[in-house]
Amino acid sequence: AEHPLVARTLYNMAGVHQDQGKHVEALEGFREALRIRRIRLGDMNPDVGDTYHALGSMQLDLGEHEGALEHLGKALKIMCKVWGEESKKVADTKYNMAVVYRAQGLGEKAKGVFRECANIYTSVLGPEHSDTLDALVQAT
Repeated sequence: AEHPLVARTLYNMAGVHQDQGKHVEALEGFREALRIRRIRLGDMNPDVGDTYHALGSMQLDLGEHEGALEHLGKALKIMCKVWGEESKKVADTKYNMAVVYRAQGLGEKAKGVFRECANIYTSVLGPEHSDTLDALVQAT
């Protein structure tokens, strides 16, 4: 039951639960997928990073800011190592961290991170892409 394909199925089901508003089931699924992936794939695997990101994003949606930052921070470390500092995955993870900072009342810190995201999105996606434009709006 600890095969990486089981973890993928748990991850995908957790995403469906999240979309359906079944937060408890989603968190359980992401956590179990993370547990299996860490054992089977290692701590610096991109799938582990994606799972940390999903778990952190889920916690962000639930207002669990400290847990969200913890998991997004772990995702960011993996994403930077695997994909490089200037990747869309890094920008997406930083974007969610900036949303947490804003929710915590750290507006200036959030704006700085949104600017970092905008810079990455500009170089990866172009200046007219919706992600770039959104990050620029959030940075103001």
